[in-house]
Amino acid sequence: MLLRAKLPLCCAVLALLAAPASIAGPVTFSFTGTVIDASASTGVSIGDAVSGSFTFESTTPDALEGDEMLGEYVDALTAYATSVHAAGFSASAPPFGGGLGGNFIRVSVFPGSHQFGAQATFPTDTLECACTIPPNDPGTGLITLLLLDSSGTAFSSDALPVVPPDLDDFDLGQVSVSYGTAEGFQSFTASLDSLTADNCPDWPNANQSDVDDNGIGDACECGDQNGDGTVDVNDILAINAAIFDPSQVTDLCDTNDDQLCDVQDILGANAKIFGSEAYCSRYPTPAP
Repeated sequence: MLLRAKLPLCCAVLALLAAPASIAGPVTFSFTGTVIDASASTGVSIGDAVSGSFTFESTTPDALEGDEMLGEYVDALTAYATSVHAAGFSASAPPFGGGLGGNFIRVSVFPGSHQFGAQATFPTDTLECACTIPPNDPGTGLITLLLLDSSGTAFSSDALPVVPPDLDDFDLGQVSVSYGTAEGFQSFTASLDSLTADNCPDWPNANQSDVDDNGIGDACECGDQNGDGTVDVNDILAINAAIFDPSQVTDLCDTNDDQLCDVQDILGANAKIFGSEAYCSRYPTPAP
């Protein structure tokens, strides 16, 4: 999609800027797996392939900061969607848990036992499955991802990981979905086959290139008008030039997700250089 340029209110280019800082932000882990156990009414069968993803805010503070063996990242998943898909089945925990809460990531590094767990809540009336949901009483479901290392060597600390843990370091890697329906409590569990990062979840970027190493892929680095993988003073100049020559406008000119390339995006790029986030069609604003 090519953005429309909008003439600026003024033609001034912002003054000298400091060197760009590497910032953290949303991180997406994608997974695949194979069903190893399933309730009959889920419509999912043992051996079925499973895929999905979860996105979390990597700057979420540790609610147990004084505990060096247990990290609790409450609402790390809150602003983003979590999903699991299988043949004839789809469950998605919407942003903010659909108002249900109960979303968190937990990292523990106790001697002899390291764990990583992520849990997201979803309303069961959003399910797509061969099941019957009671009318006017949708209930609540859970998507849970669990990694267990009985050697106690997988993690160096209880910090929130921003790169996917290596499944080879764990004895157990599973994702499970559980929920209530008219047929009763239902669930299935899949053994994880892969766990990978996606630094640009809303736009294809197979090479996952991230020149400035800020966790946001070059293909969706909003504000990077000159396409070099980082937002800096050169992009301020490139956005200014694109405003006066719409043929130069790219999707990445936008920094405030308004589908325009205008003076507001000069301000947005300037703010991103100093550590703020920027959004565009390739890296959209999180849902409220």
